[in-house]
Amino acid sequence: MAFQIKAVDFTKDGGKKKFNWFFYELACEIAMELTKPRMLKLLRKEGIVERKIAHACQQMSLVIKEPILAKLSKQAEAVHLNYTIVEAAFPKISDRSVNTILDAVTRAYNKQTEVCVMCPTRCISEKDEECGFFFDTDVNESTFGVTEEANGS
Repeated sequence: MAFQIKAVDFTKDGGKKKFNWFFYELACEIAMELTKPRMLKLLRKEGIVERKIAHACQQMSLVIKEPILAKLSKQAEAVHLNYTIVEAAFPKISDRSVNTILDAVTRAYNKQTEVCVMCPTRCISEKDEECGFFFDTDVNESTFGVTEEANGS
């Protein structure tokens, strides 16, 4: 396994809440975008190895929490994703790569929120409720990972 994103890592800040499950799923979606062959090539060119991608995906998903909370509390009209999300995870990459990665993060966020509209779990609207997935041992101990074969390494 080149890297893994662990569901349990998303319970450390705020517990086993639905809102935290949303960010686990978002991190996985970001990882799916960043492990496409074109993106992996870009990341490698910037000196980023696969084992750092999992942490970066988790970090970027959690940085998006603040803009979402601002929108939910009506302090902002919309969720705005900007370059600071990427620079927090990859501080030493070129501006061009930041823009390309931000596009990938935005695609991941849009995909995730599109699914949320139909999902019965309601991770955003019931954000403070406990999430059953975190209490299911099989799910809670599960990981999202990418093998070297899957990502074309």
